[in-house]
Amino acid sequence: MKQLLLSKLFAFIFISIAIFSSCNNAKEKKSGSGNLKADTSAVAKSDARPDSIKSKYEMDSVEGKKMIAKFYELYGMAGLQKNMLIENCFIKTLADFLDSTSYDGIRIFSATKDKILIVVTSAQKKPTPTKQHQNEWGVKLPKTCTSSVIIHGLSQYDSEKFTTQFAKDFQTEMENVPSKNDLLSTAVWIDKSVIIALSKYQSVSDGIMVHYAVYRDFSPRKDEIGQQKPNQSTFILVPHKKFAGTSRDVWEQVQASSDSLSSKSFNVAFNHSQLCPQICN
Repeated sequence: MKQLLLSKLFAFIFISIAIFSSCNNAKEKKSGSGNLKADTSAVAKSDARPDSIKSKYEMDSVEGKKMIAKFYELYGMAGLQKNMLIENCFIKTLADFLDSTSYDGIRIFSATKDKILIVVTSAQKKPTPTKQHQNEWGVKLPKTCTSSVIIHGLSQYDSEKFTTQFAKDFQTEMENVPSKNDLLSTAVWIDKSVIIALSKYQSVSDGIMVHYAVYRDFSPRKDEIGQQKPNQSTFILVPHKKFAGTSRDVWEQVQASSDSLSSKSFNVAFNHSQLCPQICN
């Protein structure tokens, strides 16, 4: 009886070892060696149109153009420069900086009628619905390139002097339509992956056009992005190309990513993730 039990035990152990070895070999064949796996990750990181860009950051070109037109309709007399071209060299400098650091994105503020202020951000250690990306005031970008429409590297105090004055000037311009004053977002947050993706379009563009735009009511993602009111403003970023005697946005250069919610491939631009108010830090 004892011999029979021992035989069954040895048989069970042998079968278990065989099954474990077979599964392990199957996993190795499926995933490849450790070195191969590392190489694949490296290739994905440097891909020119990374699928890591989530579709929620994409804006269908048809809807995007309507949102830009809606901004003109609401704020046509506000005296703002409604689009600002950020040169390729600055986009590349910003993308390389973000890609080599732990910062998770940037927040764009309206600073003057023809300039925007950017502040790099870090993920909040204890995020809340209204605090998710901490503003890192005073962080200076490398001096590789500058941009005629960008202000950066300021302290919180100096930054707020710009944004406060902008708000006052804007209210003065819009004093006859006060109901629209509070629809202009103070700032929008942009994921670093979007900036890195935008830096890949230098061969087909001369820079990135930053457009003021407004939602045409509430966004389907209003809670996620912190939208406080219908028609609240945002920014839309589109590659822009100069031609002989003219220039235009080249929406057609950017195709929807593979994880897009649309069943069709459409031309897109990149949009923000969150609005201030309500998500300001």
